[in-house]
Amino acid sequence: MAGVIKVGAVAYDPKVVTIWEGLRDYFRSRSVETDYLLFSNYDAQVDALLEHTIDIAWNTNLAYVKVFRRTGGRCQALAMRDTDIGFTTKIIARAGSGIEKIEDLKGKRVAFGSRDSGQAAILPAYFLRRLGIDPERDLRLIRFDLDVGKHGDTGTSEVEVLRAVAGGQADGGAIGDQYWARALGEGLAETAKVKAIWTSPGYC
Repeated sequence: MAGVIKVGAVAYDPKVVTIWEGLRDYFRSRSVETDYLLFSNYDAQVDALLEHTIDIAWNTNLAYVKVFRRTGGRCQALAMRDTDIGFTTKIIARAGSGIEKIEDLKGKRVAFGSRDSGQAAILPAYFLRRLGIDPERDLRLIRFDLDVGKHGDTGTSEVEVLRAVAGGQADGGAIGDQYWARALGEGLAETAKVKAIWTSPGYC
């Protein structure tokens, strides 16, 4: 389709179709023709962008880093959602676990989300190392590798992290601040059983 800007998005949830139908209508009302292509995972979308199958990719932070590395930095970020600015990770702990501060995680059972989740695995590990805690050496890691390829978008692994901490299968865990806020707001987290003991620096 000549003159049509092709945008890639990962179909991590049925609502993605509704979102992109709305965005297509929005741009069309401003005389910009777009269409969207849906992918089952971010690696496929990154490949499509670099093969010029799509013009723009709606990426996660991890997918952007992959594009940046594969292009030697010859890529451009066009926009991001305001809800993604200043995103943080929460380290949560089970009441009675003896975890009151980040240093108390050493030797404890700590749950991480999907290995490709920025908020529930990659960045928590990065920040812990900066604080002198090696997750592989200093923690008894429990990993929930669910929906790998979607970079944590579905939130499924974070649900399991919270469930493991609340249920006593883990002493602590890493989840994104948005899921933590939702869990508190919807009563999914009992504050008598689980509490947040640390918040990461903001990232996007």
